[in-house]
Amino acid sequence: MGDRPKNPYERRGKTRAAVPVETTEKRPGLRKLPNDLVELADGRSERLTRPRRPPPDLEDERIGFVIAGVRNQDARAVYDARVARLRKAVADGDEAALAQGLCDAVRLTIWRARNVTEFQAFAESVVGVSPERAQTLARAGAEQQGVSLGMLPAHVVALWLRLEAALLRSSPDASVGVSGVRDTLALELHVPAREIARAVEGFFDMGEAASGLRRFLRVDAPSAATAQRPERGRPPARFGRDAERGPRRPDNRDSREPERGPRRNDNREPERSPRRTDGRE
Repeated sequence: MGDRPKNPYERRGKTRAAVPVETTEKRPGLRKLPNDLVELADGRSERLTRPRRPPPDLEDERIGFVIAGVRNQDARAVYDARVARLRKAVADGDEAALAQGLCDAVRLTIWRARNVTEFQAFAESVVGVSPERAQTLARAGAEQQGVSLGMLPAHVVALWLRLEAALLRSSPDASVGVSGVRDTLALELHVPAREIARAVEGFFDMGEAASGLRRFLRVDAPSAATAQRPERGRPPARFGRDAERGPRRPDNRDSREPERGPRRNDNREPERSPRRTDGRE
C-alpha cells in the first residue's frame, strides 16, 4: 500500500456531496428523439428514412445567376428602377409609396439583384431608412395591400421580374404587382396609358419574356410543341367558329368523278355502211 505512487490529480479534502438526480420524466434539458429516429436508436431499423421533398417548381442550372429564372441584366434593371422610386418617396416624405415599395422589396427579395446581404442592410445603406422603421413600413404596406409579408415562390418572383423588366424597356413608369395570398395570387400591371404606342410595345415584349421562363419550369404546362397530336385517320379538333360549322366535309371537286358522255351499249352490233347498187363493192 505504501509503495503505490501518488496521483497528483487526486482531490484532497472534503468531497462534494452528490447532486440528487430527479427521476421525473419532464427534466429540464432532456429532449425526446423525433419519431423517425426512435426505431434507428432502438436497433429496429438500420436505415434512416426521410420523406422525399417535392421537386421545386423552378430549376435553374445556370452558373452565377443572382435570382433564379431571371437574367442578371433584367434583375438589376428592376432593382435600379425600384431603388430610385424608394429614394424619391423618402425625399418627398410619401409614407404610402415608401411602405408599398418596401413591402414589394421584401416579397421579391430584390436586394439579391445587387448582391446585398439582407433587408436591413438594403434599407439602411441603399434606401436610407433605419431597419426598425423599414420593418414597420413594410408591415403597414402588406396590410394596406392585403398580402402576406414574406418571400413569394421562386417561379412567381421570376415571372414578376421578367414582366417588369420587359415593361421598363418601353415605359419607365410601368410596374408589376402581385396581389392575393397562396393559391389566390394574381398579377397586376400598372402601365400609363398616355403613350399607347409604348404600352403596346411593352405588352409585346412581355409575351417574349414570359415564354422564356418556360425552360426553367418543372410544371407540366401545355404548349404547341408538346400538345397531344390527333391519331391518324381522325380529323384535328376544331374550336371557335369552326366547331359550330360541324365536321369538315370532303371537297366535291376532288372526289367527284370526271364527266362522261352518254353511255353506249357495247353489246349491240356495229352499224354497217349501206351497200352500193352500182355493182362495185
